[in-house]
Order: sequence, then structure tokens, then C-alpha cells
Amino acid sequence: MNYNKMIDHTYLKPEATEKEINKLIDEAKKYGFKTVCVNSSW
Repeated sequence: MNYNKMIDHTYLKPEATEKEINKLIDEAKKYGFKTVCVNSSW
């Protein structure tokens, strides 16, 4: 069973940089995570 498809990759710091958000997205794609969650300030 592939558990990665059940995982939400999350980074909720409101001061997150665009570089950090892009890294989060790249990791989610690489590992096949279900969703990416970021602070609503984005």
C-alpha cells in the first residue's frame, strides 16, 4: 500500500517564503503526497 497518497504535506508558517513554498510543492510531487497545505496568507 502506498501511504504517500494519504499524506498532506504541510507548511503553515505565515512568514514562509516563495522559495519554501516551491520546495514544499516539489517534495509533494516527488513523493506523491495527496495535498499541499499552506497558510491562507498565500
